[in-house]
Amino acid sequence: FVSTAIKLEGEGHGGNADETLETKQGNIFDICSLTITLLELLQRMSNVVLIHDRTDGPFDRAFVTLDQLSYPAVRIMVHDTAYLLFPWVKNLPVGVVPPPYQGQQAMVLGDGAIKDMWEVPYDSADANRVEHEVSAVVDPTGPVRACTQLTFHGGNAYGFRHALQDLTADKRQDSIRAWTMPKSANIQFDSLVVQNDSD
Repeated sequence: FVSTAIKLEGEGHGGNADETLETKQGNIFDICSLTITLLELLQRMSNVVLIHDRTDGPFDRAFVTLDQLSYPAVRIMVHDTAYLLFPWVKNLPVGVVPPPYQGQQAMVLGDGAIKDMWEVPYDSADANRVEHEVSAVVDPTGPVRACTQLTFHGGNAYGFRHALQDLTADKRQDSIRAWTMPKSANIQFDSLVVQNDSD
């Protein structure tokens, strides 16, 4: 509900869940605060965590500053297993961790205090799998016509969408050709269809 119904806006409401719900908009911290509030109503144990983004460089546990931990998420415990929610990321499935946060350090907050430092889990190899299917029609006297289908899952699907989102149609085709075809192959690229390419 939160990720689809609440619009991500920059100014925010200072973490006020009631205002976020009433206006149907908030910043990433407001959206996490609302998620925590709703989970508490369901009597689910949860905490806000602040995560280090690997693209910001190395993380030094001996000298922790808040500018190293810029991105909030919600950690929820279910039967002693921790799951991460990123309610401000549209249509990201529960438990899928975007690649920049996988294996990174996070500060666990609760009751107005720092509760712990925690390492964000990696998605499993199965959750992040890429399925590759190829079918071909061979003309004995002419070219081979082939269809390649790649299906990205989990963090790979998230990364693929965001890699393409700001590209022109020509750049998208060039990028996808590079991912799907050998560089040395003499291949004519006839057509391209991308499904579910937006969050």
